[in-house]
Amino acid sequence: MNINSLLLSIVVLSMAMVSLLGCGNNQPERRKGFSFAFITDAHIKPDSMVITAFNKAIDSINNAGVDFVISGGDQVYDVMRGNQAKSDSLFTLYKTLTSRIQVPVHNTVGNHELFGIYDESPEDSTHADYKYGMFARYFGDTYYAFDHKGWHFVVLNTLDVEGKRYIGRIGAEQLQWLKRDLAALPAETPIAVVVHLPLVSAMSQVYPKPGQATDGRPLVQDRDSLHLKIITSNWYFRGTCTGLKTLMSKTRPIL
Repeated sequence: MNINSLLLSIVVLSMAMVSLLGCGNNQPERRKGFSFAFITDAHIKPDSMVITAFNKAIDSINNAGVDFVISGGDQVYDVMRGNQAKSDSLFTLYKTLTSRIQVPVHNTVGNHELFGIYDESPEDSTHADYKYGMFARYFGDTYYAFDHKGWHFVVLNTLDVEGKRYIGRIGAEQLQWLKRDLAALPAETPIAVVVHLPLVSAMSQVYPKPGQATDGRPLVQDRDSLHLKIITSNWYFRGTCTGLKTLMSKTRPIL
């Protein structure tokens, strides 16, 4: 495993214009440009190669002059199989490493942060840290919003548990919160949404299962040509807004 495969996405995004996200054709330019670093799927564990790679990423972030950092989920690897002592040590390691980052860090819950959800876990749903509990204990709410220089960032929790496995779902309570959050914003406020699992996915089209029906629609032949991306993790087909390809022209790798 090489360093580049350990940190799947580490980029600096420039948010100088509302039209960057391509979700509106008549949005005015923002007067206050800024940049932030986006990390996803770091999968931190007590492995010297992983820690060395992550420290290199932190050095790059600190040298990049960004305003803040967003982690797109899967900060650690992993706590789904339970074992509280081991899981606590992973979260502690991640927090210790990221304490060197000189700007605020905003974390997104990923599937590998869902504590004790697998059948082999020695803990079960009665444990206080079950599912979201351990993430919340270390980082706070699993969905939240923050503002920066005229932009409104919404960090969503797109994960739930069903039958001893994780699934993609946004619950009714979170949707009601999101409705209230957005209703309080002026109409001209640009919004960036951060998710771990994408709101729309073409995974089954990229990798169809044997005998899978495709409803007559063509399969994606060249998965490397999927250029549409939003602020999310390394899951296929990551965008739903027209024009999101322009986002990639405003990003740059920092490793």
